[in-house]
Amino acid sequence: MLNPLDAALQASAPVLMVPKFEPMTWLEESGHRFLLSANGLWLEVRRSWLHLVWPLAEQSAVAMPYGELKKRCQIAGGTLPSDLIRRFVAEAQASPELETAAWILWDACSQAYRYQDLEVIDVSEDHIEYHRPALSDAEELALDLHSHGRGDAYFSPKDDKDDRGEVKVSLVVGRCHTATPTLMARICAVGLFLNVPIPSGI
Repeated sequence: MLNPLDAALQASAPVLMVPKFEPMTWLEESGHRFLLSANGLWLEVRRSWLHLVWPLAEQSAVAMPYGELKKRCQIAGGTLPSDLIRRFVAEAQASPELETAAWILWDACSQAYRYQDLEVIDVSEDHIEYHRPALSDAEELALDLHSHGRGDAYFSPKDDKDDRGEVKVSLVVGRCHTATPTLMARICAVGLFLNVPIPSGI
């Protein structure tokens, strides 16, 4: 008999065998699950602004009686919201001696992104702490933005720890004291990190 804790864990993130002779039925509600396919073990993540299907362990040596999968990464609007990212870059450049942070939310009702300022608790040149804002039922965190002040844009071990387990795009801005700051972005999907191209014109 399955332990109730194991049953709860497996129900929250089930494993699905990918059908070979029927079309694949994707997740419709927010959540994630693991997909066992002929070409390996995959992760599917669904949010109102994101649908991600990505391999965790690919294989072709063993013939498995399942369908095959292809990589899929669909973001609402087709790309990151460049106008809101530019707004954040300008705010970071205005205070290059301090870290800056903001969120970009996706509203499932209006089908639009919205910029969310954050209430800062403590901030320095290499640290920022803020209150996580309350969101409406229709809103989800899509982009988590922060700057590195005068430092380069990169994801630190602390960023890795903070981003693990969440589903969002994490974006960092560096060299904010210059006219040409550097940017890096990645999709964070319950521990999986995937680099995302920065939209042109930022």
